[in-house]
Amino acid sequence: MASSSDTLFIQFYKTNVSTKILVNGEYINLIGDHKEYDLCNGFSQTHYSCKKRGDFLWYFYDLDGTMEEVLERNRGLTLPISRGTVYVSAFYNVHMYQAYLWAQEYPEIHFIVGGPAVDMDKVQGELPKNLELYEGTLHERFGEDPQWGIEIPKEISGKIMFSYPIEKNCYWGICTFCGIKQEVMKEPINYSFMQDLPPGNQYFVFLNTFAMSPEFMKNNLHKFRYKGPRDCFWTYVRADKRILEVLDPSFRRCAEEGFDLRRFWWLVGLEFPSNRMLKHMKKGTTLKNILEFCKIAEDHGTKLVISTIFGWNNLTKEDVEEGKEFLASLRDVTAGKALIRCHYLVSKPLAPMYGKQDLDFRVVKKGPFVLGKIPFMNDEQRRLNDEMLEFLYSCQFRGIREPYSDGNFAYDLL
Repeated sequence: MASSSDTLFIQFYKTNVSTKILVNGEYINLIGDHKEYDLCNGFSQTHYSCKKRGDFLWYFYDLDGTMEEVLERNRGLTLPISRGTVYVSAFYNVHMYQAYLWAQEYPEIHFIVGGPAVDMDKVQGELPKNLELYEGTLHERFGEDPQWGIEIPKEISGKIMFSYPIEKNCYWGICTFCGIKQEVMKEPINYSFMQDLPPGNQYFVFLNTFAMSPEFMKNNLHKFRYKGPRDCFWTYVRADKRILEVLDPSFRRCAEEGFDLRRFWWLVGLEFPSNRMLKHMKKGTTLKNILEFCKIAEDHGTKLVISTIFGWNNLTKEDVEEGKEFLASLRDVTAGKALIRCHYLVSKPLAPMYGKQDLDFRVVKKGPFVLGKIPFMNDEQRRLNDEMLEFLYSCQFRGIREPYSDGNFAYDLL
């Protein structure tokens, strides 16, 4: 790896964590030919501004395993320059930590680190003098208008995932486990951006928002266009009353405008399937609303990914029983075709629950960074969480991605 410039823009990519897919009544891990490349393309909004200032470099960063395994597996990453300026796009905490390690190894390089992982509230230690954490945007720093672009790493091909920004923040913004701001700002959008991508790959594009707003869904969803016959979009969505008011009309308009929702995946935050728990986490929706969203989505032939959180330390037997009833209904409504993503409960520094119950949480730190807190569970709480997960498996949904039971309790802190 070489560079002709003393200014670098570093982005990372990874392969996705294994997903268990149901085959002949048994779950098997997808490996080998099913590999998916996930680009953490943090400089796309200022692609052309960066390109005229320096060189892009992509680094593969393996995120499959515990935090200790991940850091050990990615040891020894070197840079092609020893002095100059390096911008690092930190999508994950470990990317920010990698920049911290580089800053110590390369004292004559000025490192500027930005991206979703960067948050000054995480800093509880001394940073190297040549390491700058930047919470703004590069187009603001450069004083130029954003212009989206991307260059696919030359060494990869096949199924490639990347993100395209549509909205900042979340229109709800008060869930206790989340620290996302409530104000929503729409990004500048080219609805045919995929047409400029190189041919021959299958593109799986994340329309980047923390929760697609009802206004965006109603006025903009139908405008997007695919490039190839196997390309897909996906995004986060809240299954609440505001979305339900526009859901069916928006889906009908997509059909009228020729936008194929059969290749669109909606990631719905169920978190934990009990109304008491949804109220406890200030989710702002109910199991009835979530089930109605899934039914409308199924009626229109669009795809569903249901996001769940395990590791709660305040469950009751009634929560689990209600959860079982809901999951059975969800299986029936979706004919078992939904994919399930399991996360482990972590409290990030900006989340409302972060400052509460200090004695019941384990603080996770790496270097000068506090990454969050993981709640302690007693034996009864662990049993209730495990019982819920076991029932989830028994429902035989199409696929399950589950870092929770794979031993990597800190996966969501990587």
